Amino acid sequence: MRAEITLDAFPTETFTGTVSSISATPTVTSGVVSYTAIIQVQIHGKDIMTNMSATVTLILAERNNTLLIPTSAINYENGKSFVRVGS
Repeated sequence: MRAEITLDAFPTETFTGTVSSISATPTVTSGVVSYTAIIQVQIHGKDIMTNMSATVTLILAERNNTLLIPTSAINYENGKSFVRVGS
């Protein structure tokens, strides 16, 4: 699974990594369940230190050559669904 990482120390840069493992044992804090994930990332030329704050986005799936439209734009008529383009 691919991951995109933004470090608070470098807010304008996004680094990429790969999830190498996810713990099977959850941690529960204040009723919130979380799982520890290990992400391998190569960051060259930056002074990265342990315990720096970061935001990680996990890319669960990707699709190429697709069109994403809101469900509110879908019309239904005579058992068929369609999207009207233009006016």
